[in-house]
Amino acid sequence: MAPVDADACMGYTPKMSDAPLRYAVLLSKPEEFRPVEIARALAGVKKVPEQDLVPAARRCWGIVEDDLPEAGARELVAALEKAGLGAVAVPRGLIEEPAPVSKVHLLAPFKPERLAVLAAAGYKEITTRTIKTTEGPDLTQKAIGMGITMMTGLPTSLGKAKKEVQTTVETAELVFFLDLVLKDPAERLRIDAQDFDFSCLGAKKSYSAIVNFRQLLYDLADASRRAIRNRGTTILLEQKPVREMGYESLKDLERECRWLLTLAALAR
Repeated sequence: MAPVDADACMGYTPKMSDAPLRYAVLLSKPEEFRPVEIARALAGVKKVPEQDLVPAARRCWGIVEDDLPEAGARELVAALEKAGLGAVAVPRGLIEEPAPVSKVHLLAPFKPERLAVLAAAGYKEITTRTIKTTEGPDLTQKAIGMGITMMTGLPTSLGKAKKEVQTTVETAELVFFLDLVLKDPAERLRIDAQDFDFSCLGAKKSYSAIVNFRQLLYDLADASRRAIRNRGTTILLEQKPVREMGYESLKDLERECRWLLTLAALAR
């Protein structure tokens, strides 16, 4: 990806009738998404402890801030560069928006040169469900009920009644998604590894969804070498642990795609 000219992006002069421009500050290189360094730069600008900003830095996905005045944007760019990270400030209106998502269960052939971004993400999806069960009395309640009956000679409901109990159960499942951002015309195809027909792999198809997902990623990356690869794609292709990705939901993938598409547009 060609370097982004920060001065050119900041050099737009609004017309007298325009409202003051608001700016977004982006990392200028995909490989420089390093949350600790980002948090350090933000801490210097915001005058708060660095550790307090690490969670926000992890969730920024390359768009460090997206609503700053020009002076604030310049200050943050300088702080990021001081922390060893390339950065650029751009008017908010220049942030690219990917095409709406089209979920696909089968992958139809397309020209490899149409693939602009290959964006994979894996994360643990938490599912909460409520289980209703009917429980009878415990041993203590049964013993008390029996004792009352023996002393009085009268039957009692104590120790016999049943009650409905609701229990909340959380389950965590590792899920994988892949967004194929296409151009000419603009499209975005989303593959859910948990609900996808991997027959397009032919003889390379296996019985494991994650193995098939990784193989599909290999094939697409090999066929479209000029496509931008997001963090998740790089980690999977290099067979690094999934926990290093850092995604928590599809919102993270959306934000990262906006960042990468914007960098590509600025480079053009």
